[in-house]
Amino acid sequence: MHIKKFLILVYSTAGLIISSITAFVTFLIIQEPIGMKMTMKIIMTVLATLPIVVLISYYIGARLSSKIVGVVDHLRDIEKMNFRSNSMDSNICEFQDINTSANHLSENLEHAIDKLKEHNKQLNLLMTSLAHDIKTPLTISRGYLEEVEDGLIAKEDLPTVMKKLKQENQFINDICNDILSYQQSLEVAAPSAKMNVYNTCNEVCELLQIKIDNKIDKTLYINFAPLDLKKVFLNLLHNAKKFSTGDISVQTEGDQIIIQNIGAPIPKEFATEIFSAYFTVDSSKNRKKSGFGLGLSLVKNLCFRNGYEIRLDTTFEQGARFIVVPKR
Repeated sequence: MHIKKFLILVYSTAGLIISSITAFVTFLIIQEPIGMKMTMKIIMTVLATLPIVVLISYYIGARLSSKIVGVVDHLRDIEKMNFRSNSMDSNICEFQDINTSANHLSENLEHAIDKLKEHNKQLNLLMTSLAHDIKTPLTISRGYLEEVEDGLIAKEDLPTVMKKLKQENQFINDICNDILSYQQSLEVAAPSAKMNVYNTCNEVCELLQIKIDNKIDKTLYINFAPLDLKKVFLNLLHNAKKFSTGDISVQTEGDQIIIQNIGAPIPKEFATEIFSAYFTVDSSKNRKKSGFGLGLSLVKNLCFRNGYEIRLDTTFEQGARFIVVPKR
């Protein structure tokens, strides 16, 4: 039963009962005998007031019904993936609360669905890229193994073939490690700690066995998950080493961390795209040079979940300069 019909029925019944009781009580108070004639007058009075009660019930029911229908329509829109915001002008607090909750539900669902769509998109790209990148080393390895099996490789050439097989195996291992690291960067960050930026950078440089011009303020501490900060430096400095034709430097300006290398500049039109998963500036997909296109995307995710963001300085034309800065 619709609320309008329900309210008309309830209010009419209540009005009938109340008016009847009121009429009888009134006659009792004034101590008038209630005979047949008086009973008829009471019935006529009740019947006369009933249409008024019905009209009032209809008006109230229509008003309430329109509000509820608006909320129901909004929920049906959400069910159909139409996450529009619905405004309601009502003096009834409960209706306002219901509408506000429905709008919040709509916003949260839209955000969650967008996030799932983006995650599925990334997953599809992950699977496509994984299949593409692993296919080449597997094909090469299979070719060598078949040649060995068929006795086509001379004994003196076996060490060279084994070396190449190990290289292809290492390539597959690198792909798997990169993908695992990227997936982990999408998860919730580990607890942050006060990290000394200068010391963390030096540790990574020792690990990568590279020399840089370290101009970081030795007293600078930032709140960052320890492993995440090391991964940020590891990826940025590894890229700097790979693409640099000159000096590599790291410096701080206030709360900004700046990593730059001298070499071929990154085109300005790629300033945003380079932080997308699987994007590489080198379209040739040179396995030794371009990598898998996950490093900068991983850095972006690690920075984001620790309250930072990374951007490319497009005004620097002597190479690549990346700036890590707290989110505003």
